[in-house]
Amino acid sequence: MKYNALLLIAGALSLTATSAQAESIEDALNKCKSVDNSLQRLVCYDRVVKDMGQYSGLEEAIKRGYPVPPANSRPQAGNNPRPALPEVARQNAKPAEPETRFGLEHTESNDSGDDTMYASIVEIDKSLRDKYVITLDNGTVWRQTDSDTLKLKAGQTISIERGLLGAFYLSRSDVNRQMKVKRIK
Repeated sequence: MKYNALLLIAGALSLTATSAQAESIEDALNKCKSVDNSLQRLVCYDRVVKDMGQYSGLEEAIKRGYPVPPANSRPQAGNNPRPALPEVARQNAKPAEPETRFGLEHTESNDSGDDTMYASIVEIDKSLRDKYVITLDNGTVWRQTDSDTLKLKAGQTISIERGLLGAFYLSRSDVNRQMKVKRIK
């Protein structure tokens, strides 16, 4: 009985292998295109690219301009190739401007020279979420962003220190505590 089941499974596998060889690359890609679930569609495309050599019509599809990746090409981690643009879009595409600052804003120099600012508190308010809103004597307004508490009152001298990744920390010199703040004005 087990032997018959194994023969049945082996026969089914061989039929699917031979049917896949008769299938053209365009048919396989169109079949993947019709899958509704995005994860299953991705798995289907990966399977087609992995077994590219088993499909017929590869050369004809390339000659007709169907975008087919090379048989042994698999995107490496961090290597995300952009899809090919149609010829019309390539002709109408403008050359990239060398002066664009997109994505480089964080590299602009903040050379104020100081990583710490000292000031006196003029006014302290509480926000609707029970966070401090602190107005300093130099006109800047800062809002507490974390849940750490620090007893503050008007007239105290505080320091605001620049942290990593754009964070700022407010502290008093007589207490070894700090709270995270964000400048709002």
